[in-house]
Amino acid sequence: MARRLSAVAFIPVLLLAGCVTGGDLLDLWGYRALLDDKQRRYTQFIRWGELDRAAEYVDEARRAEFLAQAEALRTWRLTDYEIVRFDINGARDEATVEVVYAGFQPDRPTLAVVRETQTWRRAAIGRTWTVESVLSLPGAVSQAPPGSHLR
Repeated sequence: MARRLSAVAFIPVLLLAGCVTGGDLLDLWGYRALLDDKQRRYTQFIRWGELDRAAEYVDEARRAEFLAQAEALRTWRLTDYEIVRFDINGARDEATVEVVYAGFQPDRPTLAVVRETQTWRRAAIGRTWTVESVLSLPGAVSQAPPGSHLR
């Protein structure tokens, strides 16, 4: 009987721990929360055209490649974005995020869609997340995904 009472008394502690960690008891080190923050900041830098600041989130070995690819975005004005997929693996050391940006080029004021696939990886030691980005500019993609508010 005493064991049952102590087990029942432990339930509120587990519920409280779930609230403190955002409901993810398996992420005690806060890797997901840190990724959410990094991904949001990076995506907002892309959206606002602050590509040099976005590049700070890219692994140093790939930074020059990223900036060369992102150079084409400098002629765009991105007006909104939507995360259409966010998958993180069980080890919480890699995630794939698909983002759709709505935007236009000032010389062509027609709304178009820019897609980005972000692959985020956490360093084996520490809590550092870096991103590898693949951008698809209009011409390759011209429509928002079904159900998107970016139409």
